[in-house]
Amino acid sequence: MRDPPLFLNNDLLVTCIMVFFLFSVVFDPYVVNFIKTPHLWKAMALLSTTSRMNKICFIVDYALTKFPPSPYYPIALFGPIMIGLARGIGGSLVPADKGLSSISKDLPWAVQLCFSVATFYHVVANDTYILGGMVRGALGLENATREDIRLIAVTFGVVVTVIQTYYAPKFNPFTPAHQALYTVTGMPKTAITIEVPRSTPSTDADKAKDNGGNGAEEAKDKEKKEGEGGGLYDLKTRKKIQSFLEALKPVGVAAVAVLALYSRQPPSTIIPGVVVKAGGSGLASCAFLPKVLSNGCTPLRAAVTETGSLVVYRGKEVPVLPAAKKKVEGDDGPEVLWSSPAPKKLAAEDEVQLDLSEDGILSVMAGDKKLWSSTLTTLGKRLPNFRVEARLDAVKGALEVYKGGQLQWSSAGK
Repeated sequence: MRDPPLFLNNDLLVTCIMVFFLFSVVFDPYVVNFIKTPHLWKAMALLSTTSRMNKICFIVDYALTKFPPSPYYPIALFGPIMIGLARGIGGSLVPADKGLSSISKDLPWAVQLCFSVATFYHVVANDTYILGGMVRGALGLENATREDIRLIAVTFGVVVTVIQTYYAPKFNPFTPAHQALYTVTGMPKTAITIEVPRSTPSTDADKAKDNGGNGAEEAKDKEKKEGEGGGLYDLKTRKKIQSFLEALKPVGVAAVAVLALYSRQPPSTIIPGVVVKAGGSGLASCAFLPKVLSNGCTPLRAAVTETGSLVVYRGKEVPVLPAAKKKVEGDDGPEVLWSSPAPKKLAAEDEVQLDLSEDGILSVMAGDKKLWSSTLTTLGKRLPNFRVEARLDAVKGALEVYKGGQLQWSSAGK
């Protein structure tokens, strides 16, 4: 005889199944009616939104560790966002026979909320490169911690849920953006349905003729109605807008190409959790078209050498230490502005990298061995929850560590 079923191995488990069955049959209607009371239902909606927004942020962080970056951007952008969206709205797409029917006619608010929260959190909290930096700068969140960003995301979902639950059920904070898109594109606001083509009749004129009417006139009237009432503008205006958008395509392609090139540049800023490995591109400031985009500043770079030193320099190639602090006249090599002391002994198998701690300390590590670290001021100890970042300043020619927007350490000295 083979092993008995699992649920028969434990009498308590069988008892729990029987109790659950009796409870669901006898008491389920009363429990459902109790839950559907107005105040309790509204409270559960708020709790559900709070839990869902937090779980979206959690799954986005987890997905970031599993998705490798593409060749076009230093981190995975769309993968974690899609996973966060699926975590937020996955229940609306099951059972399997439902499929995508919940979004076949329009885009429900739940989808818009989950997508916006996943996108906002991932870009602001996880992207330390150009896109995330631009968004944080535009929103004034340069010094916000991950907890602050998660709080903003969750609060947004809860506040909108409160407004929709108690005051305006049809409220949507993205309505102005929708209106702008409708205005620019001239698209109709009604849902778009796709019909399966049939063999006969194939044209509006043929259909009208089969129905006993004047095919040409009815088809012409239909085209006229579509031209007048199919969107916010008439057919002629929509064609002009479409032509204008077509003309903008080369500009968009050029912008994407520039963005792709810019994204391949080394970052000028790192935050805790981001490491700079020896032999890599390191950090760079004012290195992308400096005479065009950066007011003619001189490029500044920082890198970790294979010998275990952190070096700040101007030039294209990583300097070989020991090197002169100042360039000799006529020399085209790198100019070393500052470097950390080189360790006396370094094993060949040790992987050298630069780390930044949550306390605002830069460290050159070789495996588990610390080769060098920056100092920590008493000011830094009083700011434990503020954003920490290390960035290059091309004007000062220094690598600096900031905490809460305040300078903690500089390779040029304080």
